[in-house]
Formats: sequence, C-alpha cells, structure tokens
Amino acid sequence: MISLFAVPKSFEGHTGIIQTNAILSWKKMKNCEIILMGNDSGVREFCSNNQIKHIPDIKSNKYGTPLISSIFKTAMQEANSDIMAYVNSDIILLDSFTKNISQINFKNYLLIGQRWDLDIVKLIDFDDDNYKIKLEKKINEQGVLHPKTGIDYFVFPKTIFNKIPDFAIGRTSWDNWLVYNARLNKHPVINGTQSIDIIHQNHDYGKFIKNENLDTKKYKKGIESEINSKLAGGDRFSFNLNDCTHNLIKGQVIKDTSIKYLFFKLYRLPRLSTKISPLNYFIDFSFDIIFKTYSIYKKIKEIVRLKSS
Repeated sequence: MISLFAVPKSFEGHTGIIQTNAILSWKKMKNCEIILMGNDSGVREFCSNNQIKHIPDIKSNKYGTPLISSIFKTAMQEANSDIMAYVNSDIILLDSFTKNISQINFKNYLLIGQRWDLDIVKLIDFDDDNYKIKLEKKINEQGVLHPKTGIDYFVFPKTIFNKIPDFAIGRTSWDNWLVYNARLNKHPVINGTQSIDIIHQNHDYGKFIKNENLDTKKYKKGIESEINSKLAGGDRFSFNLNDCTHNLIKGQVIKDTSIKYLFFKLYRLPRLSTKISPLNYFIDFSFDIIFKTYSIYKKIKEIVRLKSS
C-alpha cells in the first residue's frame, strides 16, 4: 500500500474542477490510501462525499499558510503504509504511478519526476472505461513536458525525512530542499519520468491567492518565499531533477552515468560536503564563472536575434 497525501485549496471554480479530477484519479488506483489535509473551503465536504480520510488541523505560519513540517509529520503519523507519496492536488495519476513504485527495492529512496502540462477545463468522467486511453492520447497530442525544475510528487519511505524545516507550502525552495536532503544523506534519488506519466492541469496560480505574499509576481520574491529560501540555505542548495542519481526505466532502477549527471555531481560536490576545503572553494568559484558566462552569452545571443529580426 502507498499512502498519498495532499493539501488541497478551496474547491471553487476551475480549482475545484482540477482538484476533483486529480483526487478522483487517485481513487482509481489500487492499494492506495488517500489523506487530504487542511480546512480550506469544500475540503471537508469533498472528503465526506468520497470516503477519504481528512485531517483538518495542521500547523500554519503567522500568515496562515500551512507548514511542510507539520504536513509531512502528521501524514506519516496517520498513514497506514510505510511508503508515503506527497502529490500536488492538481496532478492526475495513472496506473503507471503505483505499478512502478512497487518495482523499487531500495530500503531508503526518494522518487520524483517531471509532469505533463495539459489544458483540462471540464470534469473527467471516470465511469468511462476508456478515460485512461483518452488521457494518454491527449498527452501525446497536446502535452508539454515541464522543465526539470518543477517537482509535483515525492515518494519516499517514512524513515528518510525525520526533521523538515518550517517551510511554507505553495512557495519556493521546500521541494528543492527535500531533494538536497536526500542527496546529503546519500539516499538514491530516482527520476521516474521515463516510466511514470503524471498530468498537471494548467491553471492561473494567481486565482488561488489569499494574501499579499502569494500574488503571482511575488511567488518567488514574497516574504514567505524569502523565509523558505533562508531555511533551505539559499539558491546554492536548490536541487532538482538534474540531481537524480538513478532513473526508473521499464520497471528497473538504473544508476545514471551520463555526462550531464557527472557534470551536476561535480557542481554539487561542495554543497554535499561537510568539510571546508580549498578544492570545494575552487569548484564553487569555477562553476560560478561558467554559469555567469553562459548567462551573459544567452543574453547577447538574444539581443543579436532581436536586432536581426
């Protein structure tokens, strides 16, 4: 069994539609326990109507935003499974999710992956026997694979995250910290993109705003995001899918030995080291120059392109 947990927003308008689609898709999977958390409008009623476990009370910061530390700790205490899966509540899951998780034999690990972005504006008919085929067809025809910076699910055994800082959910940095922490503790970080298709239903983030710290423009620069960034140690510790140590391919977990992985492994070496050494300073300095030079190159290339068009 896998224990899926999430913190839905209010079940209103298009948000309600995409969250209903997502969570009902989870219910279609076998051997899954679902735990929904928080007390936003409509969450309690949705759980009651769909026989889903509901935990309304989770700790929040002074802005009223739920804390990742409380969400994960409470979910792990309430879950009946040793395998946990945090999933964003706008993500549709298919059978490949649980099927592939069952193939992982590591004692400790973190499984993450990219998503397919799709426009879905109506409720999905899950009584239609062909709904999976239709969704897979839509992915092939209209889906856009999101960049590796976005992470929408985290699958892990209860044992690997013992102490999580008080990050605010829905802001930056906390998801990157989970990847960093797994790497720091030498747990395999598995990229499931090649085997697991998940669907992110496109939406306007700004419509979910509840306070001034959460408007679209301030998502990365608001007070709560700044706090999250400080708790995570800053951008130097912003790990993502480029930092996976393994790939999940056709039911097999295979160690990544690509040039790109080795490049990122060297780049991350100072951040994963507990020792201060001249070598770490040299690597940090060298990569800073490489990335700054590349950034300048891209800007110049774009200016030249605009002038020539």
